[in-house]
Amino acid sequence: MSSQITVQEALAMINDPTTPGPALQNIAVHYPNLWPQIATHPQAYPELLDWLNRQQPADDEATEPLPVPTTPGTTTADKPTRVPKWPNFPVPTPQRGGISKPMLALIIGLAVALVAAIGVFGYLLATSSA
Repeated sequence: MSSQITVQEALAMINDPTTPGPALQNIAVHYPNLWPQIATHPQAYPELLDWLNRQQPADDEATEPLPVPTTPGTTTADKPTRVPKWPNFPVPTPQRGGISKPMLALIIGLAVALVAAIGVFGYLLATSSA
């Protein structure tokens, strides 16, 4: 989603619970007036919610609390609670990179299995020619 969308398209996307987080990020950059709706969207990821919250000036304490979505294992205390108002700041992209623990375990397991197979093959070759 690299091009700017219309307000009507943005509203339709916000009303669709399957709209992915990166699409919400694009809407947030172009339509700050839709931030409260974005913050309540089920696909709004924590980094986007944090960014939205940081855009509001610290001295503006008279804002309404947002009903922020929670996921199992989290509480509303983990989420931003103020309605953001500050427009047009770049949104950080979701963090990606690194190897997950299950993938690392799989790689190590395969390496150990490969070394063991080479050792067995070498042993069989050495004992069969003797």
